[in-house]
Amino acid sequence: MLPTLMLACATQALQIQPPTALERCYEGQRIVLRAALELPGELLDRRLLQLYQQPLDVPLELSVPWWNGTDLLEPREELPVSAADSARLVFGGAVREFSRSERPDAFGAPLVEVALERAFVARRAGELTLAASRVRGAYATQFGDDLVLGATALDREEFTLASEARVLRILPLPEAGRPAGFRGAIGDLRVQLELGAPEVAVGAELALRLVVEGEGNHGEFDVADPLLPAGAHVRARSAAHEPGRSRFEFAVVSERAGELELAPLEFAYFDPRVAEYRIARASALRARVVAHATAAPPTPVSSPAPGAGFSARSTLLKACAIGGAALGILAAVWVLALRRRVE
Repeated sequence: MLPTLMLACATQALQIQPPTALERCYEGQRIVLRAALELPGELLDRRLLQLYQQPLDVPLELSVPWWNGTDLLEPREELPVSAADSARLVFGGAVREFSRSERPDAFGAPLVEVALERAFVARRAGELTLAASRVRGAYATQFGDDLVLGATALDREEFTLASEARVLRILPLPEAGRPAGFRGAIGDLRVQLELGAPEVAVGAELALRLVVEGEGNHGEFDVADPLLPAGAHVRARSAAHEPGRSRFEFAVVSERAGELELAPLEFAYFDPRVAEYRIARASALRARVVAHATAAPPTPVSSPAPGAGFSARSTLLKACAIGGAALGILAAVWVLALRRRVE
């Protein structure tokens, strides 16, 4: 049997990392939680034993009870893992890829961290308890040689470690100072207005895009229609969201020709870092609305007037007669000049 002291040292070196450094968040806020382990490189390379027939980069099994959400926490997307810096371990009963990184400890020895991150949205106010995570593994310090199996552990011992539960307070958004135009945006955000084209025809759709960027609860908030001058309205709208970016597109239609002035836009959001509502502003825009192009009237085709055919034929005969006379005169002059040259 592995001595108790050796097992205690090994398990103390293996750490289940806290899921977050936050102590509080706000209702509707998007937060990122981590399932992470840190262990010495020497422990990983020489002491940990495989648990299953399928060899794993990190032969451990990690269980996180809150990973698929709780009554106060709604799960969202998992953050991507780079295939170039990843490690496989058992997580939630399946083999998963975790991000892998290294750093030196106080003595310069490598410490390996494996982590998987997921976004969550705090759905309502209350006290959220993130239950303890658990990791299971097998450890040995003495190995023997087997002609068939190769190196075999002589003092194999399985162990289970548990982290401490973590409490996260979810606060309601404050009523004081809440702007009238607030639509649920929370984070550190900035906005920009974009036009699909500088010019549009009367009655045609002009794309107006409001782009919201930054760290925030994208996909969880809405925006109001833009303020438009008289004679213009929003015919349709759509929205697209991705991590770090939301885009709202409005199909604006103007029934009047001239300059379409789009007023500066104010976007209200709550910044949880300072627990204050803030206003992000986008500059005014201008587009030209042109009238529909008017087709030129066709050139009328009229029938010839009575007698017009006879007049045209008479004119043609006169031109032919004059041309014939001119040719006769030129011929006579040429003959006379030829005779004089001969004489």
